[in-house]
Amino acid sequence: MINNYTLISNYRDNKQYRDSFIKLAGGVFGIDFEAWYHMGCWNDRYICHSLLYKDQIVANVSVNLTDLIIDGERIRAVQAGTVMAHPDHRGRGLINHLFEKVIEEYGVCSRFLYLFADKNVFDLYPRYGFKRIKESIFSYYPALSVTKEPLNQHRGVKKIDIDDPGDLALLKNFTHDRKPVSQRLGVFNDEHIVLFHCMNHLKKHIYYLEDEDLIIIFRYNGTTVKIFDIIGKSEISARELIVKYFNSRAEKVLINFTPEADWKEIESIINEDSELFINPPDYKICSGNGFVFPVTSQA
Repeated sequence: MINNYTLISNYRDNKQYRDSFIKLAGGVFGIDFEAWYHMGCWNDRYICHSLLYKDQIVANVSVNLTDLIIDGERIRAVQAGTVMAHPDHRGRGLINHLFEKVIEEYGVCSRFLYLFADKNVFDLYPRYGFKRIKESIFSYYPALSVTKEPLNQHRGVKKIDIDDPGDLALLKNFTHDRKPVSQRLGVFNDEHIVLFHCMNHLKKHIYYLEDEDLIIIFRYNGTTVKIFDIIGKSEISARELIVKYFNSRAEKVLINFTPEADWKEIESIINEDSELFINPPDYKICSGNGFVFPVTSQA
């Protein structure tokens, strides 16, 4: 307890506290966790650590228990997210108190902690031992000119309607059993985060490739295509898949995950707008020329 505030955590199944958390998140970020919860996407790997004041959640730091593949090695990390305080309770050290608890509890059982921050609070996280790390932007320019229809119009490509129970079950099945999209930096056992993205800003861009038996999330902007994720139950060669399906279908391919090091045709530049912070600050993510966490893994 801190100055009339009570620390609570892991209260997903307590309706009173869960509703209060959802209300605070809606007020601070304009995001809605209600449908995500009721569709069974809030699992045991998303844990809220909150401060309670007069039976209302007024501050929160959530943790996502994350399994990563980095340079072929499986490691455990913790991603913090949904860092927020009610406007009436800011400036009282509540977030500082919560981060101290989170780092104390999870720092000993994970290789590192990380988070993605809004630009207006970049100066907040160094106080808690985090350092800003710049990710990369990866691009591939197909050698062939655009002569074929966009992939989303191709036979054998099914658009996923997440509001359809059958399609949602298919997507859940793939995200639950997925293999990492990259051995340099891949994420798995993160279906709760992937599904949150799929229910929100990526909702209209999810496709099932019947011939490959996998999910690919992508969006066209003219002749440029942005690939957010490739989700399969067996090992995937993202290079072979992208070359096969986007040569003759795009002039430029933006890849929102870390490609394998042997893909020499990839161009990489530093993302000056990167929002990634890491604790401990000297932790090296992976080898090679740059990296980026898959956008679907970012809480």
